[in-house]
Amino acid sequence: MLTNNFRIRIRITLFSNIVERLFLSCFGTTDSHPPGACLSTSGISTGQLVSIQRQRSQYANRIDSGRVCLFQSSKPNKMTFGESIKTCFSKYADFTGRASRSEYWWWFLFVLLATVATSIVSEKLSALFSLAVMLPGLAVGARRLHDIDKSGWFQLLYLIPVIGWIIVVYWAVQEGKEPNRF
Repeated sequence: MLTNNFRIRIRITLFSNIVERLFLSCFGTTDSHPPGACLSTSGISTGQLVSIQRQRSQYANRIDSGRVCLFQSSKPNKMTFGESIKTCFSKYADFTGRASRSEYWWWFLFVLLATVATSIVSEKLSALFSLAVMLPGLAVGARRLHDIDKSGWFQLLYLIPVIGWIIVVYWAVQEGKEPNRF
């Protein structure tokens, strides 16, 4: 007979695997080409230029004075789980700028799983963890709202039970808007 802790661990592991697959299918991984990369056309063959032209859906390009410049289109960068956590902790209290959907939702998943894991160990540890990630959570939430051209103050809608939560989650799943005032 399995113990309750073992059953909980199995459920958490299965749940995290399912959620990770779901997030990867929705958001993918980061692009292989860095945005803003410029190359000299002297070393590029005609075939490579044609290949660059085919990538128009993902990258905009221009040939300017002997250089090919690739810059990412208005689609936000897609982050991996680790990159999102690293970014959110490095921008611990940075409420300016924008956050992509993948950055926000990977952070949300990290906080959810870590809170569940720490609550299994101790309620005090879970409370301390929740307190420690509250400020970066508010910061990434504000940056996510900036990405859809809304003020970060709209996070106050979380204080309205159910209806406020639905509105903020609806905004959080929206694609970033261009042009944008943030």
